[in-house]
Amino acid sequence: MKAELIIIGSEIILGEIEDANSAYLSRQLADIGVELAFRTTVGNNPDNLREALTTALRRSEVIVTAGGLGPTDQDITRSVVADVTCNPLVFHDELMERIKEFFHRIRKTPSPGHEREAFIPEGAIPIQNSIGSAPGFIVKHEGRAIISLCGVPAELQQMSRFGLIPFLLEKGGVQAEIYTRMLKITGLEEPLVARVCDDLIRTSMNPVITMLTYPGEIHVRMKAYGEDRAEAEAYISKVETEIRNRFGDFIFGVDSDTLDSVVARKLASRDLDISVIETYTAGSIADRLYWSGEHVLKECRVIGRQRDTHLPRQSEKLAVLLADMVRKETGSAIGLSAVSETAAGVESTDLWVAVSSPDKKIVTAYLMAQSPDVNKAKAVSFALDQVRRFLG
Repeated sequence: MKAELIIIGSEIILGEIEDANSAYLSRQLADIGVELAFRTTVGNNPDNLREALTTALRRSEVIVTAGGLGPTDQDITRSVVADVTCNPLVFHDELMERIKEFFHRIRKTPSPGHEREAFIPEGAIPIQNSIGSAPGFIVKHEGRAIISLCGVPAELQQMSRFGLIPFLLEKGGVQAEIYTRMLKITGLEEPLVARVCDDLIRTSMNPVITMLTYPGEIHVRMKAYGEDRAEAEAYISKVETEIRNRFGDFIFGVDSDTLDSVVARKLASRDLDISVIETYTAGSIADRLYWSGEHVLKECRVIGRQRDTHLPRQSEKLAVLLADMVRKETGSAIGLSAVSETAAGVESTDLWVAVSSPDKKIVTAYLMAQSPDVNKAKAVSFALDQVRRFLG
């Protein structure tokens, strides 16, 4: 089954807001085995939307639109879909009643414009909107289907779960079972991971392997199809074993694991706590540990420095000194320090991370040479990974 997305909104075309819906819908379609072949963004222009829909109907079995279902003159999706499919708009009393019920629930009065939300193309299947006023709809046309959803992300996601996905599953052509596995890697840069995985990414058809890149982390995603879950899992198991053999302990977790949750679980399982002292990262390491779900963070200290303060080639010794100091002064089992030779905001800097316990110390340097925001995110990941490796 081939699908196409049409995202509607001049505010997206002009860059005034980010398109949060495309990625969500792409994942939802992929997860049920629907091939997303095209994605188009158009503004609030009826002629442009009409052209996009006409083109989509020629080449795709399913067209999903997002946006343009509100109560204003700029909300053009209903009328254009009706025009393209030759199904006139029809007022539905039951939809109007649900709109009134929604406004009664939030103690507001609908404007006259909200009446237009009760119009959908003749013969269309309504998609209820339990957290907003405007319903979506499904129009079947010459063996194709147009599914129109609201553009507000929370409303679109609800309508997708209870309208779009059930319709596509019923429509057929979707694999029976899909299993997804994510292996999470840290400590390696994207080009190296891509090179090591290149043969698998190119040749593996089931599972399909993709890479997702984040500051300090690479996620290798495997998605397999099978007649049942056991078959899909078996396809992934073979490839997962191969990837684990290639990357070893650079793989820190799977699926919903995060670096902070992995480190926190290791600490908690050994009844250990940790205190952190930071300069460059300004409390971000401790923040990740604090919200990890485990009570392992004992204390956090942040040291500020002026730009003209220099510690040339002393940061390695300073990192060890600070890790020891924060551990001893707080009485924690582990001390962690993250210091740099330059102030935050500088695009190229060495980060020194030290981890200390009563009988063991490690200190490691990491050169960061990207934008300050990326440097900071990578610094946090690097520091957490040093604790992970320290704990073994």
